[in-house]
Amino acid sequence: LGIDAELARGTSRKGVTNPSCFSSTSRYELVLNGRKLVGSAQRRKHRAVLQQGSIMVGPQYRLLAQLVSENSEEIRRELDKHSTFIGEIIEPIPEYHTFVEAMTKGFEQFFKSDVIHSL
Repeated sequence: LGIDAELARGTSRKGVTNPSCFSSTSRYELVLNGRKLVGSAQRRKHRAVLQQGSIMVGPQYRLLAQLVSENSEEIRRELDKHSTFIGEIIEPIPEYHTFVEAMTKGFEQFFKSDVIHSL
């Protein structure tokens, strides 16, 4: 999609108790200008891998602040400061199929395989 994101090194935010994972970055998550764009979690056990990830497309995820804490304004400020979303980077927001094609192409290039097409 032409977004110049990079892998995060991770940040230490000791003492911060924010229920949203998008208020800080962990290693290997995708960031743009130091702000989290893609959240990712992975669990490896018994020769298996479970991968979960979230790509924020629009600002709606920031409404989470109102639902999870009495300190919603503080949480909202943290989310604004430490995260971003596709709509802030690309106008207009690409269609779903465009995302799928871009991710498939990226995986194929990275892994040099067409295994992804079988999904």
